[in-house]
Amino acid sequence: MGGRRQGGGATQTCPSIVMRTSSNRMNRPGARRSLALAVVLLSLCSVSSAIVESGAEGLKARHDRSIATSQGRQYEEGAVRRFWGDARFMQECAPKGSPIAEPLTIYFEVGADGRMGRLLITPETAVGKCIRGHVLGRRFDAPPAGDFVVKIDLEFRE
Repeated sequence: MGGRRQGGGATQTCPSIVMRTSSNRMNRPGARRSLALAVVLLSLCSVSSAIVESGAEGLKARHDRSIATSQGRQYEEGAVRRFWGDARFMQECAPKGSPIAEPLTIYFEVGADGRMGRLLITPETAVGKCIRGHVLGRRFDAPPAGDFVVKIDLEFRE
């Protein structure tokens, strides 16, 4: 029978592990190997839950929590302005006269120290890769309450 873990809306099944703590049972041949296997299985479930939380669904959930207060929404406005800077690089990423690029959703993390963490641009396109190359490493003011996730919906028009 397996236990269930949830992260960012996805549900995963992880094995339930029952360990007996009486010293004579843990000293049997193979018991330590079983304990090591149990630790590895639990670690894998934790890592896979973290991966789900860092995907688009997880970032969306974290973003929703980040902007739940007026202070969070105000911080996001400033972070978006800092993300774009003067935005001159967009002349390179989406030059005039080129076909209209498809809409992009951009999520990025700002750590408690103001450093940009993970940057996710979906779908992956040449325009998105160009934007990534210009904004990676940007610094921001420290967020109001620990790590913060910013979301930008970008739509191109003629």
